[in-house]
Amino acid sequence: MLCYRRSLADNEKLEHISAVKCIQNLPGKTDSIYPSVRARYDDYTGLHINITDNYHFSAKNAILQGLFHPWYCIYLLTYEEDLRTLCNYTGAQPYWDWTIDAHGFGGNGLPPPGPVPYMTGGGCVTTGPFADLTVNLGPWNSTVYNPRCLTRDFSPWLAARTLNSTVGPGLNLTGLTYHAGGHLAVGGDFGDIGNSYSSPSDPIFFLHHANMDRLWNVWQRGAWAARKEDIAGPMSKDRFVKIRDIMDIKELCYFYKDGYGYSS
Repeated sequence: MLCYRRSLADNEKLEHISAVKCIQNLPGKTDSIYPSVRARYDDYTGLHINITDNYHFSAKNAILQGLFHPWYCIYLLTYEEDLRTLCNYTGAQPYWDWTIDAHGFGGNGLPPPGPVPYMTGGGCVTTGPFADLTVNLGPWNSTVYNPRCLTRDFSPWLAARTLNSTVGPGLNLTGLTYHAGGHLAVGGDFGDIGNSYSSPSDPIFFLHHANMDRLWNVWQRGAWAARKEDIAGPMSKDRFVKIRDIMDIKELCYFYKDGYGYSS
């Protein structure tokens, strides 16, 4: 059983980064669907662009309502499986606990900043492990080949106000939930992760959503008997995966360190 963690030793960080860079340089598998795909990593961006209107905004869809967390759970697991099977990664997908780390990932974009308050970047990432990353799809819902640099626009100010220790499922601060807060605190108005469609272009996306998966599990474990199968909407299963089969992360063979949401 894999343990998802926030804190990694230096060698574990390097191993994870190496695996992400590996998958960014392997051939894609969905180029017949998205001709702009140039790498396996692009497959995940193309898929996310394609499903955003249905699953990302599922709360607004009466048919698909409630599928946001289950769908992203499978999305993250598939991504992690690729890191392990294709790139020999031996660890588990780390998560970004925003209540402890408001920023500090390195590789901010160059100024000028965007209109989100107290942004510090806005342009191409020129430092850090992903300074040489080429983003091929997006922005927005376009899957046309559009090679460009990875952009970020960190706002520690926004992170501190939307991603603090009082954050819980459903909390809304000045119109921003912790979901949007994480995206915009790194991406701002111009950064790739700030784009709701092509946000997986930035590897921080997967750390952000892993923490959201953790919080979902924390909420479930708070009243497990009632919440194990608590999901809104009439859909009982996705096209390929039954929702019932992914409501308990223990059945998916992973848990979160330090007792976060894990119960035997």
